[in-house]
Amino acid sequence: MNSASAAAAASIAENPHWWAQPAATVLAAVIALAAAGVAYWGVSRQIKANARNVQAQIDATAAQHSMDRADAWNRAVRAERLEMFYRADDLSSAVTTAAVAFRFREVTASSAEGTKLRADLKGLARECQTQARRMRLNGLDEVASELSDLGVLASFVAQEDVPAPGDDDVPSLGDALHEKIRAELATDEIRHSPDDQGSRTRN
Repeated sequence: MNSASAAAAASIAENPHWWAQPAATVLAAVIALAAAGVAYWGVSRQIKANARNVQAQIDATAAQHSMDRADAWNRAVRAERLEMFYRADDLSSAVTTAAVAFRFREVTASSAEGTKLRADLKGLARECQTQARRMRLNGLDEVASELSDLGVLASFVAQEDVPAPGDDDVPSLGDALHEKIRAELATDEIRHSPDDQGSRTRN
């Protein structure tokens, strides 16, 4: 046995627990690695939880925006339908008034006043047709059909130089259209919508 081996043997003999320090070092390293693993797992779990929360918030915000857009669209549609009903009602009243004025005029159709009455009635008749087409495009076919009929009759009245028997049908058609519009407004959802800021009636 050489001197180095002898020295090592002597050192072991003097310190039989020589292995304790290396083992403690290894154990400390293992504990440190375990702690790092636990910390990593905890951080990863927190990051995933935060990501889920953020995604949930993004989804909720997107859903709310979608609902807001749909609500805004529905409000716009209701407002447009309401405006079309009111315009049709105004036209029925205006056409009736103009037709009666032309029918019972005290001047000839060729006079300046008669010419103006005729022009006013023709203009209203054309507007009836324009409004009727607009209402058909929005699915309001029944009111559109009656408004169109009123416009056609008003146009015929405006072309006459002398009163004709059918002229008296204009007021009755106008009244029928008014009642139809009132019925539509009573049953249509726009009448009960919070967007409807009030009601309009015609005597």
